Amino acid sequence: MQLFYYRRRDQQPNFGDELNRWLWQQALPDLLQAQSDTALVGIGTLLNSALPQRLEQFRQVRIFSTGAGYEKPLAQVPANWKIYALRGPLSARQLGLPASLALSDGGILLRRWYQLQARSSGALPSCPMCIMLALLPTTGSSFALSLALATLIRAGLWIRYSLPSVKLRY
Repeated sequence: MQLFYYRRRDQQPNFGDELNRWLWQQALPDLLQAQSDTALVGIGTLLNSALPQRLEQFRQVRIFSTGAGYEKPLAQVPANWKIYALRGPLSARQLGLPASLALSDGGILLRRWYQLQARSSGALPSCPMCIMLALLPTTGSSFALSLALATLIRAGLWIRYSLPSVKLRY
């Protein structure tokens, strides 16, 4: 799969968008390729009317933890797209999809591969998203997101990822 994420025209990095490059390489090291006819759309607010045109060169599109917003709403999900998880219930509602697809932002998986360390002063980093990710639990919605990630690659593909042993309550 070829990773697709938002890149600003002025090339200024954005933490959430740039996190895609690092995070998906950790989660799917054997599946990402520089060139592929399948796109993986991950972290970001990308599900809108402009996205189908931006992805027209891909034969298949896989959506995982992406949010809906900006631009005009997406009128219909193209037939060659498979949505495994959405960022939240508003995205599911806007797309007319089941609420069960609304799991969380994929950034929540950051805790699987990176643990924030307190600075010598004992303070957490000043980046609001870093603090949010540092405080997220490793069970609950991140576990559900982990299950969705496992589903994403289930069709004959393998991932080096271990799921925690927890009981889910719905």
